[in-house]
Amino acid sequence: MNGTANRIVVLLFFVSTLILNSQVHWADKVISFTSQIGEIQYSANQALGQPSSYSNEKLPTSWMPKISTKEKYESISLGFENNTKSKYVIINMPMGSQSLEIVNIVNTDSQESSIYIEKNIIFNENGRIIIELPIPVTIQNIKLYFDVINSKSEVLLDAVGVGNDTSNIRTIDVADINLFTSSPENMGDRINSPYSELAPIISADGKKLFFTRDNHPENIGLEKKQDVWFSDLEEDGRFSKSRNLYEPVNNKNNNFAFSTNSDGTMLLMGRSNKSNELSSLSYFKYENKGWSELKTFQFIEIGNKTNFVNYSLSQSMNVMFISMERDDSYGGLDLYFSSLTDSGWSELKNLGPHINTAGDEIAPYISNDNKTLYFATNGRPGYGSMDLFVTKSEDGYNSWQSPKNLGDKINSKGWEAYFTISSVDDYAYFVSSNNSIGNEDIFRIKLPSNIRPDNSLIVKGQVTEYGTKKPIGSILEFRNLNNNKLVGITNSDSVNGNYQITIPQGSDYGVSAISDGYYSESKTIFVVSSNDSNLNLNLSLKPVQIGESYELVNIFFEFGKSRLDENSNSELLRLVKFLKRYENLNILILGYTDEIGSESNNMKLSESRAKSVYEFLIKNGISQDRLKYEGKGELKSNKNGKLEESRKVEFKIIRDSK
Repeated sequence: MNGTANRIVVLLFFVSTLILNSQVHWADKVISFTSQIGEIQYSANQALGQPSSYSNEKLPTSWMPKISTKEKYESISLGFENNTKSKYVIINMPMGSQSLEIVNIVNTDSQESSIYIEKNIIFNENGRIIIELPIPVTIQNIKLYFDVINSKSEVLLDAVGVGNDTSNIRTIDVADINLFTSSPENMGDRINSPYSELAPIISADGKKLFFTRDNHPENIGLEKKQDVWFSDLEEDGRFSKSRNLYEPVNNKNNNFAFSTNSDGTMLLMGRSNKSNELSSLSYFKYENKGWSELKTFQFIEIGNKTNFVNYSLSQSMNVMFISMERDDSYGGLDLYFSSLTDSGWSELKNLGPHINTAGDEIAPYISNDNKTLYFATNGRPGYGSMDLFVTKSEDGYNSWQSPKNLGDKINSKGWEAYFTISSVDDYAYFVSSNNSIGNEDIFRIKLPSNIRPDNSLIVKGQVTEYGTKKPIGSILEFRNLNNNKLVGITNSDSVNGNYQITIPQGSDYGVSAISDGYYSESKTIFVVSSNDSNLNLNLSLKPVQIGESYELVNIFFEFGKSRLDENSNSELLRLVKFLKRYENLNILILGYTDEIGSESNNMKLSESRAKSVYEFLIKNGISQDRLKYEGKGELKSNKNGKLEESRKVEFKIIRDSK
């Protein structure tokens, strides 16, 4: 992982003639090679395509031959599908060109000639070579020979290209030409120290900053391994002097935080054991003015091959991104994701070669829109040894836009990673080794609107018992009304009933609170037609008891009809789940209409609507012996005068089978 493991959680010589554009054709097939270090990393195929890096580091995104003591030369031959006449040959070698001795070109007539002679070389520095041919030649393939006996430098070949014009071309695929207008701001000695500060996590409300600090004298244990520290936003807009969270959050082994909830009252953690292997994931809750004891965070087995891992859980707590190495990785550390479904966390899926490279992809951060993904990699052209990139999903998480470098305001000749964003201000936070107080520091920078994630909505409120107003600890689910997909999940505090969550805007949602002994109340959030970024939403739960009635809020019918709208599925499936959980309960389904139309027609319509719910429940596995339905006709008691609130369905618990 080439130094990445030391930051768990080379100077680019900028020459306009070396850079990429449509007028430079990069080798796209391997003709032959003498040897290679690996089948994926350092393989001959890594020399194909545009340059993977402009740093002077040993990276697995280059071809590297095995060194034989018997043979003087190691060689590779690369070909070009587009055989056009070219005047220049471009070679990129991250570790320098001292070992390169012979470069031969083969034209379409299979004639071979040597071109690596002094008079042809117009640029040769730090392993970047440009050779100008005496006359344009249609090149079929290029052969390179390396003296591995006499050279003291390692052989790494990143890319070979041919072309006619190498001016006015960009090196790095940057997200936008004028991406960042301000410069990064070191967070100062309130946050940073002479040691390493890594993996910042900012709560969605921007009031709490958590991060991992390595080898600090105040860390727990004799070896002073990694601990989680925090800082609070003060009234003057500055963060407080950072403090160690100590026990129970930290212990004597390595500790790292990877996500927090919207208001910073839940902290998701990873810990290593004595062998430096990751133990199970856990979380802590801040309640009664202190952090709770460790609680296990239920997740699937990840199949990691190394001790290095990064996690990023979305603010909506239903999508997890992970950086690790598995058997199906494309090189070193790859990015994977898992989604929370009704049956639990899905199997991990590799984001694929459009995102992952033969290098390392680390420090994923999924933003609050659940679409925009930031990560760091050393497998793409960049400014230093590790650069920050951004991409956006286009079809769930099965298709991604081409990753874009965040540019030289953030990325430097050093090491950058761990990008994160607050939902309430214009700042992004990240880690850099450039201009740092110590090894790596936390910086922040003004975030321009053109790379901000899509809008998100902060929802907060209280869950209480109906009638008594007693606070209730519950699980709150947020579902897309169009497809019943779970888009967010959180908990209300058992002491005060409060909750807070950040969810993407752009859809209408049904919200339900679930707690033992209660029927979960549901409400609708109409986000599509709203420009609000904050919403207060309180929910009250009725105890489950004989004779009690419960309204099915998110049930929708067309005007004057009994056919259920598809947007009703989320509410009805919630009722199915409730009835399967309480198998001893029978219910009476009651339908109502508004006052428009005749009483007789409305009585029939109300019964038909109740019957539609009855049939849906039977179709989804509820015995008809437990169900009755009845039409109640017109509902005249609506106090608000809203007709749509009169067109409702409710159910009543009518008998306990025990």
